Amino acid sequence: MARGECRPPAGAHPASIETTRVNQCLWILAMGRSRVTPGDGVSTIGARHGLAVRLAPLPIRPRRPPRPRLEVRSRMCGIYGSIGCGASLEASLACLRTLAHRGPDGEGYHSDPAHDVFLGHTRLSIVDLSPAGAQPMPNEDKSLWLVLNGEIYNHRALRRELIAKGHRFIGRCDAEVVLHLYEEHGERLLERLTGMFTFALWDLKARRLLLARDRIGIKPLFYALDGGTLAFSSELKALALTPGLDLTPDVTAYWDFLTYQFVPAPKTVYRAARKLPAGHLALFAAGRLEVRRWWEPRFDPDPAMTEERAIDELDALLDEVVSDHLLADVPVGLFLSGGVDSSLVAARVARATREPTAAFSIRFPDRPHDEAAIAAATARRLGFAWHVQEFGADDLLALVPTIPDLFDEPFGDQAALPMVGLARMTARKVKVVLSGDGGDETHLGYPRYFKERERRALHLLADALPAKRLLRRTSLRNTLEGPWGRMCHFYGGIPAHTKRAFAEVVAPELRDYDDYWLYKQHDRPELPPLARQQAIDFATWLVEGILTKVDRTSMRFGLEVRPPLLDHRVVGLATRIPDAVLAKDGVPKHLLKRLLERELPREIVHRRKTAFSVPLKQFIHERGLLRPERDLDVLGAFRIRREKVEHALSTSRDHHSYWLLAQLAAFVQREAVTASP
Repeated sequence: MARGECRPPAGAHPASIETTRVNQCLWILAMGRSRVTPGDGVSTIGARHGLAVRLAPLPIRPRRPPRPRLEVRSRMCGIYGSIGCGASLEASLACLRTLAHRGPDGEGYHSDPAHDVFLGHTRLSIVDLSPAGAQPMPNEDKSLWLVLNGEIYNHRALRRELIAKGHRFIGRCDAEVVLHLYEEHGERLLERLTGMFTFALWDLKARRLLLARDRIGIKPLFYALDGGTLAFSSELKALALTPGLDLTPDVTAYWDFLTYQFVPAPKTVYRAARKLPAGHLALFAAGRLEVRRWWEPRFDPDPAMTEERAIDELDALLDEVVSDHLLADVPVGLFLSGGVDSSLVAARVARATREPTAAFSIRFPDRPHDEAAIAAATARRLGFAWHVQEFGADDLLALVPTIPDLFDEPFGDQAALPMVGLARMTARKVKVVLSGDGGDETHLGYPRYFKERERRALHLLADALPAKRLLRRTSLRNTLEGPWGRMCHFYGGIPAHTKRAFAEVVAPELRDYDDYWLYKQHDRPELPPLARQQAIDFATWLVEGILTKVDRTSMRFGLEVRPPLLDHRVVGLATRIPDAVLAKDGVPKHLLKRLLERELPREIVHRRKTAFSVPLKQFIHERGLLRPERDLDVLGAFRIRREKVEHALSTSRDHHSYWLLAQLAAFVQREAVTASP
């Protein structure tokens, strides 16, 4: 056997794999009904906070009988691999072990020195600890090797189909189904998969590597191509340790961050490293890489789709999808904010199972419009054990320095801070949770979707006024930027004219740079106005902002988050529903609210939307934080002038822009420390 390999137990895959399993225990929750559980930093809320919600009795649909326990192999993990890098086994394992937090229950690898191939896998085991489910996983003759991160929800149906065609299976895990499906369909296997996943599949006979990412981009995948060598990983930190990788920074990525509050795919902060975009695959063979799209949302409204038909189809589909997402042999909890999306998922969980269910929330004692009381009332009504973590300003502030290492890039969504607290608290209790992510994007939940007509009117007014320069310092300044500047502003980025007011550009590639290239690249002007905005959201903010935030914050603690509202079947239905039905009478998430009215009182369903928020104003004006203390030189490419920042931002009270600049400064400092000898 090759160095570092060990022989697997009898009956296992004859794989060259080393597995170390630690902390192989399950937190089996014995939680009663309608109970609020304090402890572990968890506190109850109620009369002592002056919060109360009265729920009028409503008919509750009978729950389904308990489903039998199923043998489900969960594969949330970290994957890393390389081809042609010439790295030692020790160096490759060092890269893999930077992902230990994604898979704290063990690691495995396949090393093929003859072909200079390394595949590694860190494992978060939900149930299957047997050798038959270990990864990297080969097929019968070891001509195919697979590392998979994610969940294939329809693997049982696919297994039955493949068995009927003569395929033989050793175990029951979803990864083995992917191998056999590749034998049957090649790269077109992706069209058959339902789930959230990234994977790498090495085809020894074809001398070819297939990389793939799920339709929506729920799970991440990075790769680096340098000459005829390729490395890939679930997170950028593993690629950064790969021997021989060119870590020359991409200065345009740092500039883009200020516009979009994330580094947009396919870019990363390194020129040699890239993100595989959502719904894309990559084929690497003979030293060449081909990247292409294999799926995208169609946004093809069906004019025959009535409101009642849409309600009926969505009702049945959500039951099916939520049931699929609940498949596990360990307790599955859920994030419950008290909003429409998470409450609807919670109601469907209550209908699908009688198993004890835990709901997890955050309470902000410093915020006047905290939603914890609503979440508590919803959990009580649905019969869930409710866990809540108080998270004050000091708790948020303490997490600010962790952001650069958590994301490996500058990242500007301030909601990452409370998400860290929520994930940390939840991971102490369960390994799997369902979330309500995606409802805003699939069902027109953002108020900005409905403000474009008003903004266009303001734009016409601004064009008619002679003192246009004066308007740049009023609330109309982003109206003057045109649609892309307005979009940047409402997403939370810094519009081009504001950014260039305090940033002195030095690098030639930034002088005539198109700040809004990402929006233009994903714009689909042939679509109706609301669907057009949705299409941009799906390709930008959803995957690069929301899903990136959820993945990094949850996997930091080995927590698997499943978003049923982003199942491609739900997305597919939503894109067939006309805008006039999705948001009837201009009501955001009209259809989701109609469904939720069957489960919860109207005063909860139709209350005003709130979201996670960080008290930036308090940090900046009361504590004197986040403001730049000196000029910031960003890689010699552009320079942030402190005095100009104050002049450009103070009159606008743009707290979030200060936050973006602080995150940029923190990441630049982190990279400087990392690069120093």
